Amino acid sequence: MGFNHKRNREGNAGRLEPTSANIDTNPPYTLSISAEAALGASIILRQRFLNTPSIGRGRFASGSLLAAVISGGGSALSMSYAPSVGTATTIIPSTNVPTDGAYHVIANNAEITEQVNTAASTGYVDINIVIPTSRTIAISSLQLVFVATSVDIPFDEMTVARQKDYLFHYYENGVVIQPKSNLLTGWTFAQNPYQFNTTSLNLVSPATAYTTDQTIIHTEADVSLSVGQASAAEGYGYKIKAVNTKTANRFCLIQYIDPKTIRAAWSNIVSSLVRARIFTTHGTEVPIKMRLIYRTSLPSALGAAEPIASWAANSDPVFSAGWTAIEPLNDPQYILPNAYDTSVSAGAYPKFPFERFTLPAASTTTMTLGIVLYTMENMDETLGTEDYIVVDRVSLVQNPFAIDAAPETFDEALRKCQYYYEKSYDIGTAAGTVTNIGQKQSPTFVNTVGATTNLYIQSFTCEFMQIKRAIPSAITFYSPTSITSNLASVQINQSAAALAQGNVVASTAWQLNPAVTSTERFQMLSLNTATIQLSSGGSALGAEGIINYHYLADARLGV
Repeated sequence: MGFNHKRNREGNAGRLEPTSANIDTNPPYTLSISAEAALGASIILRQRFLNTPSIGRGRFASGSLLAAVISGGGSALSMSYAPSVGTATTIIPSTNVPTDGAYHVIANNAEITEQVNTAASTGYVDINIVIPTSRTIAISSLQLVFVATSVDIPFDEMTVARQKDYLFHYYENGVVIQPKSNLLTGWTFAQNPYQFNTTSLNLVSPATAYTTDQTIIHTEADVSLSVGQASAAEGYGYKIKAVNTKTANRFCLIQYIDPKTIRAAWSNIVSSLVRARIFTTHGTEVPIKMRLIYRTSLPSALGAAEPIASWAANSDPVFSAGWTAIEPLNDPQYILPNAYDTSVSAGAYPKFPFERFTLPAASTTTMTLGIVLYTMENMDETLGTEDYIVVDRVSLVQNPFAIDAAPETFDEALRKCQYYYEKSYDIGTAAGTVTNIGQKQSPTFVNTVGATTNLYIQSFTCEFMQIKRAIPSAITFYSPTSITSNLASVQINQSAAALAQGNVVASTAWQLNPAVTSTERFQMLSLNTATIQLSSGGSALGAEGIINYHYLADARLGV
């Protein structure tokens, strides 16, 4: 039997490796379960057999399990067979497990009576293990066998490899059939081009903003964070560091997915796999959770209350009007492991699955999906030893269980990011840098009269490097010779030498032509073709006029 588990404020579950020799049933691992009294008198560990509503009826069910009390008082466990329609049958009645810390097998059998059947398409059988709270119990080697007579069947020992073989029916569809392309853009952070954030940014709360390609960060009041790319030793992941000016530093990482990109996933199941760690010398425990959110229209502009209306400490975010949240199966919550823990391989990023998000059917062409990864506790912000979290990568795939997406090359990741946002500057060069590398160039009219050559502004067209998801909301210009935006450079050249050079204000020199501008190119129309913009003296026979510029094209959602 395989079970999902989660950790939260009321309880936790995790894998435990027994160290004692000669444990009955020889389990390589057990499931350690600790639940507080706030959850009630007991909790239920369940496995559901879908499409099998009649299994075992008219026969005897022989059940067994292995359990040990790790801490707490006497612990009585039981097992039951519960069909989707009909009456549950107790297979193992409430049986006490000794508190000696050793592993004990408990077993029993019971007859599964004939009952009203139901359709296999909707029918199922649950096998429920009832576990008391206010203690820690380790459990393993759960077995259920249907037999013709009232007899207890000993546990059938097998290797881990054989157990994996038995689970192939669950993995087959995800491993063999479905494609594994990542629906997310730029969240393999080592390959993120960081087009508009080439250094660390300091965020002072509250903030909801893009911090790098397709990565939105949301913080609430009284928060201060530093975000940027992690070091080579840390795998170039996305680094979120506490800053010693505020005491609160919970955050949400958000990505909006374009309606055309997510179109084929509606009405299907998607799953996400997160790879992340915390770097702490304080033993800080920070849980992470996840939600998917969707709306039938394009997102509103990002803001302090968009897409998150409110977010109380130690709770799930409340999303603004228009958004609907989707929980993963069992709504798991994971504690980020400490990167300084020597028991884990250096540099290793463990995997945290968030599985079986069931997406609704699409109702509009603008239906948009978002993913929200968020922390539940604060990092320690002690001056000089501040905690930080590094997110290595996040996948979102159309699959019933969480897996890593297919790898991408850097140029593939860049093109996917440029679908939303692109710049003419070279990779790693911030907008506003004084540089000719990557600049665009367009000819413009010059007229030589006597010994003077005059330059006039003409219209020009520029092809995008990558098709955009929509016509950009803005085209921002920079001169290659200035750090100030809204400028372009004009120059008069003769035989590869500049005779004169200057800058013009882009917004007064041109206007965007909406009749030609598309997701593939933009056109700027000259607002003044008759006024001299630049002149040069001396001999200028054969001179040429040139417009040099850098640009940013922004088609991101929520801006």
